[in-house]
Amino acid sequence: MTPEIVQLIVEASRRLPTATLRGVIGTLRTLQAADLRVRHDAIAVSAGDATSRDTLARLLRAWLQAAGDPLRLADLLEVALSASEAERVSQQVSLVWTGPQLTGRTLRRTEQGLLEVIQTARNELWIVTFAAYRVGSIVQALHAALERGVRVWLVAESADASDGKLTFDAASALGREVLDRATVLTWPRDRRPVDGAGRTGSLHAKCATADDRIAFVSSANLTEYAMHLNIELGVLIEDGPLPAALGHHFRGLLQTGQWRQGESLP
Repeated sequence: MTPEIVQLIVEASRRLPTATLRGVIGTLRTLQAADLRVRHDAIAVSAGDATSRDTLARLLRAWLQAAGDPLRLADLLEVALSASEAERVSQQVSLVWTGPQLTGRTLRRTEQGLLEVIQTARNELWIVTFAAYRVGSIVQALHAALERGVRVWLVAESADASDGKLTFDAASALGREVLDRATVLTWPRDRRPVDGAGRTGSLHAKCATADDRIAFVSSANLTEYAMHLNIELGVLIEDGPLPAALGHHFRGLLQTGQWRQGESLP
């Protein structure tokens, strides 16, 4: 069994809905190798959404090329599914919030959630934001992470590529102490989709992830308003497969040139 097949089995166990994957496993248990050659496309189509169909189709094609037994694949998917379900049980998801608090129903603050990701990072930290402005506590935490030897990736919108939505590069608000040691990435204009009116997409995501173990996803930019004054909502995800999936996706965007190292900032 090749490393590609192992990776595809794990991917299928994590991406496909449990009920869908159990249906696929049941179907595979009824097939001979010759049947799978005829029916693999139809089985993939049954997976539902486009991402699930693509994942399953790639797995079935790789399995056919390896001349594998469908029953063996069913057994491997069953094991992988059990492991993925155990990961989901261990995963902790908390709401993070900026805005009015209700008596007896206190939610974790947005700033607190983001700081937890930065402060727990030991090897690799990704932070993605559209805008940044006056976030002293975040800058201090980033500086401390760099002092610990954490590899910090900052993915931020640039004034040039934003088509006037920003008047200065978001990363510049984080200061020279951080920028001189972190790796600053941007989404280049030549990699952005353009509509019929000539408008380009924006780097509008706001999130962070550390060590493939903890992730923060929020409506909040790295600004004083977002941390203390606005109404903002997000989630903090600890353990389970999602932080690792986010880190894997970010590294893929870098490797394929969708994100590139930015020019030197003033």
